[in-house]
Amino acid sequence: MRQLLLGVLVAMLTACGGGSGPPRQHIAQQGGGLQLVAGGAVRGGRIYGQYPLLEIGSDLDVGGGRFIPTTSADQYAATLATWFGVNASDLPKVAPNIASFAARDLGFLA
Repeated sequence: MRQLLLGVLVAMLTACGGGSGPPRQHIAQQGGGLQLVAGGAVRGGRIYGQYPLLEIGSDLDVGGGRFIPTTSADQYAATLATWFGVNASDLPKVAPNIASFAARDLGFLA
């Protein structure tokens, strides 16, 4: 049964996070989001990445209640893609900005 569970993975990645300011129309991307990964191959019980300092005026504050994420969605995508068997040379097809980050694998999968 344990071997079967190691082959199960459920991942949820949001496309963008909203700001804390008033609602706006026609916003295509605000940055940030939430990622949740569950399954037998997940090294659970930890937070991967760094929780941002959500403080007005901090280095991560870009205004309008929006903050720069501390971990890229491309890093999550590359980690998941590697687990699914995507070759390192093909990762830019899945995660186009992965070359911008030192860590391609966040280490949350066994």
